[in-house]
Amino acid sequence: MGVTKEKDTLFRFMFSDKENAMALFNALVEDKYLCTSVEDIYVTTLQDSVYINLKNDVSILVHNWLVLYEQQSTWNPNMPLRGLMYYSSIMERLLKDKNYYPGNTGNIYKSTIVKIPAPDYYVIYNGRKPIKESVLRLSDAFINPSSGYEWTANIIDINNDGRVGNLAICTPIQEYSGIVHSIEIKKMLGYTTETAIKESVMECSDDSWIGKHRQEVVSIMSYELKEEEVRELFKEEGEDRMAKLTKILLREQKHQELDRATEDAEYRKKLFAEYNI
Repeated sequence: MGVTKEKDTLFRFMFSDKENAMALFNALVEDKYLCTSVEDIYVTTLQDSVYINLKNDVSILVHNWLVLYEQQSTWNPNMPLRGLMYYSSIMERLLKDKNYYPGNTGNIYKSTIVKIPAPDYYVIYNGRKPIKESVLRLSDAFINPSSGYEWTANIIDINNDGRVGNLAICTPIQEYSGIVHSIEIKKMLGYTTETAIKESVMECSDDSWIGKHRQEVVSIMSYELKEEEVRELFKEEGEDRMAKLTKILLREQKHQELDRATEDAEYRKKLFAEYNI
């Protein structure tokens, strides 16, 4: 696995691991497409796209399928469009990959057809809002209805789907959903975000995947949940004020102050006054 980045999400960190990616792939596909070796998996996740904010969670190339996974804790009806953009950006990069397209075989301007991996796009949803949809279609967003053009997002609600079928015995997805649920419960009981994360991680067995990566998981989850809290505060306090405060505190490297500001409304007001925001 590559170097862990604090700004990764837990889902991206876990399922960039080829063993975990293979387990999730096998839980979602038909038996005839099962992957039996991590050597057959090529990770194609967008890490540093030239397109602003265009980073998908995990994508893998296996048996000439390009499988994209996107984790969502809030419902978003625009996932088909986002998935299509991810696929396009990954293909743009893949066509230049001489390991997959040796020589000039990835040249889309030549006179012969360039064969491409078939896409399969999954949205892994673990939000609180109940959902009914199992598939989202790009065509539902067309201003002018048009037949013959489609891109689908397969919705996997791990709150429900994760308890049945192959997902129920997919150890990595059970670990992932389990720790997210544990942290949410502890926060509801009054634990601070930091304490909820640390205690939930420590409760994982030593031989579990998370148990073997405790330090990285704590770091990643702390950043991920703090980012979510800041986004919520942007809505409550007004995006402009919170954006200015966040920018100032990050520039001054006052990370502890930013952490406290996301949890303490009175302290936040004090900082707004101090920085004349």
